[in-house]
Amino acid sequence: MQIVHSVAQALYTSFNMFWEILWPLILGFTLSGIVQALVPHQAMAKTLGCDGPKCLTFATLFGIASSSCSYAAVALARSIFVKGASFTSSMVF
Repeated sequence: MQIVHSVAQALYTSFNMFWEILWPLILGFTLSGIVQALVPHQAMAKTLGCDGPKCLTFATLFGIASSSCSYAAVALARSIFVKGASFTSSMVF
């Protein structure tokens, strides 16, 4: 009986962890998809394409606004880099 209880508790804990991580992953990958589909390369290069204080400030603010999950942040940082952001701005994001 103890084994059944332990397995049930492990399944319950696993489901709770899955549920708490699900929404940030969905949000982050949705934002990444939106950036890939809708943001033009020129707009990204203009906003985040340099390594100066202005671009790094924008990258910081965008990163704060979209900081939902580290997994999704990596996907979104890659998306903005591919769209024309500098490497430094992508890493600051």
